Amino acid sequence: PGIKRVDVVEISPEVIVAARGFFGPFNDQALNDARTKLTLDDAKTFLQTTPLKYDVIVTEPSNPWMAGVAAVFSHEFYTDVRARLKTGGLAAQWLQSYESDDATVDLVINTFSSVFPYVGIWHPGGGDIVLLGSVETFQPDVAAMARRFAVPSVRSDLERVGIKDFTAVLSLELIPFGEGLFVPDPTTPIHSDFRPVLE
Repeated sequence: PGIKRVDVVEISPEVIVAARGFFGPFNDQALNDARTKLTLDDAKTFLQTTPLKYDVIVTEPSNPWMAGVAAVFSHEFYTDVRARLKTGGLAAQWLQSYESDDATVDLVINTFSSVFPYVGIWHPGGGDIVLLGSVETFQPDVAAMARRFAVPSVRSDLERVGIKDFTAVLSLELIPFGEGLFVPDPTTPIHSDFRPVLE
């Protein structure tokens, strides 16, 4: 409720087929929702060519250690994300920390923090973490979050993944907003298209 438009950008046609078919029962057929606009494209190209600005941009590429994925963990990619956010907008970077070493996780967090000076880190479960970044300071509206959790469709989706009450949502915050940039080792480099240390 309240969401007017969702742009989904996916580079792999097979992922789209799986999202509609195999995962359809689990994602509420999200790609068939009238508010969803699906684009088959590379995320970097899309962000560089779209005139639109967004309240939230969520990026969930494949694991950072996979060949060919490094470009969507780069300083330049995050700069493109930042340029497409509205004032007060948030960037969310899913990061698969499993099968990665500390140096790789530090590298991604440090690169993300080089573009978004205010970063918080959440742990939704398993080996995943989510980096939340903003250009401006951000104060979460906890009362609004509680109201959104109370929406039956939202609550049932979260209950499916073991989040049964609102306090469980708040317990997923690992590093408070604004403190994320202090997580990486101070000697950690920044991953760039021009110095692709992650690749």
